[in-house]
Amino acid sequence: MKTCFTATLLASLCLYTGCAQKSGKDYVVTIHTPHGNMVAILFDDTPKHKENFIKLAREKFYDSLLFHRVIEGFMIQGGDPNSRNAKAGESLGNGGPGYTIDAEFTPAHFHERGALAAARLGDQVNPAKASSGSQFYIVQGRKYSETELNELIQGINYQRKNNALNEILFRPEFTELRETIIRKQQEGDTGWLNSFFEQSDTLIARVKKDFKKFTLTDAQKNSLYHCWRGTPSGRRLYRVWQSYQRPGSD
Repeated sequence: MKTCFTATLLASLCLYTGCAQKSGKDYVVTIHTPHGNMVAILFDDTPKHKENFIKLAREKFYDSLLFHRVIEGFMIQGGDPNSRNAKAGESLGNGGPGYTIDAEFTPAHFHERGALAAARLGDQVNPAKASSGSQFYIVQGRKYSETELNELIQGINYQRKNNALNEILFRPEFTELRETIIRKQQEGDTGWLNSFFEQSDTLIARVKKDFKKFTLTDAQKNSLYHCWRGTPSGRRLYRVWQSYQRPGSD
């Protein structure tokens, strides 16, 4: 998964995953680190991810691995087996158990602070949105203002729309339209191009029946991203919710 992860080594942050304890149908796991423990709930409504995480923990797959990617205000990521005994400066983020996990999207679980989620490759190389077999991240996030959230949502939807159009235009039946767009780009006709983009919703809805705009509920906005902190995301790597945990407050 080299294209997705810019490794940041923290040699003192080793990951030790302890016992998994059943709590109803959900599981509670404890992640032991030299800086303290984190307790996580693996929800039963993402059963493939839950069972895989428990399997790897029982096999001691995660013992002594690093949180190899740490981004302030965003998340910490671990689970790369190549990080065990890695040398300083070594490129990480490419490792795994040799398989992926089918995507399990559950609207009830989203990117609030403390969410434990599975990493994955981006949509263009991973259209099925399959998760890494072992790599996961824990959301730190930050508080967002109403303006920031609206701008973020607009940006995500712009990218989604652009990706959908690119996919449509490279279909054989839209060759003539694609060539027209290329010609307009070469001519610098931004007015025509902007007009086409703004009016392309009908085309996208007709051709891509599964296309959806990214939205946040009022509860997600007001209770979490304004007050609790999180990292809203609707694209690329960070979209598969695996499970959830709340670390201690700051």
